[in-house]
Amino acid sequence: MFLRVAFKLNTVVNTHNKDENMVEEIMHLNPCRWKVFQCLLIDGENTGPDALRRAESFVITNAEFDEFLRRHKDVECLVPESNEKMQNSYLILDEYMRFLDCTKGAKEPSRSVLDVGVENGLNFSGFDEKMFFKRGGKYVWSKADMQLDW
Repeated sequence: MFLRVAFKLNTVVNTHNKDENMVEEIMHLNPCRWKVFQCLLIDGENTGPDALRRAESFVITNAEFDEFLRRHKDVECLVPESNEKMQNSYLILDEYMRFLDCTKGAKEPSRSVLDVGVENGLNFSGFDEKMFFKRGGKYVWSKADMQLDW
C-alpha cells in the first residue's frame, strides 16, 4: 500500500541496533530523509546524577557508528549525524523560552527570549551555524520542491 506521505525517519544508533542491516526496511518505507544519529550523552538529560534517564549503556564508538553508516551507504536519503555534528548544530528552546547551550555537554539555559529578545538569546545558545549547514540542516520540505510524482 502506498500512502503518499512525505516523512522523515529518525534512528539513534546504539549498542542494541549498531549491528543491524536496515537497508531493505528503509528502502521499503521510502522516507524523504533518514536521519541517523549517534547516541549522544547530555549531562542532566541522559547521564549524570540528575539525569531524567540513563543512556550510558547505549553509547557506541565513532568506529561502530562509521561501520553502521558504511553498511547503509546505498540508502540515498540517509543523513548521518555523528555526535560532533549534532551537539552544537541545533537550536533548542525549553518551556521558558530559553535557548539551551549544549557546548559543554549539558543543557545550560540562556535568559528567556521573552525578556532579552531572540537576537540576544541567540548569543548564548552555543549554536554553530557552520555545523548546521555541514550536517545538512537546511533542506527542501515541500511536495513541489521534492519533485514527488503524486
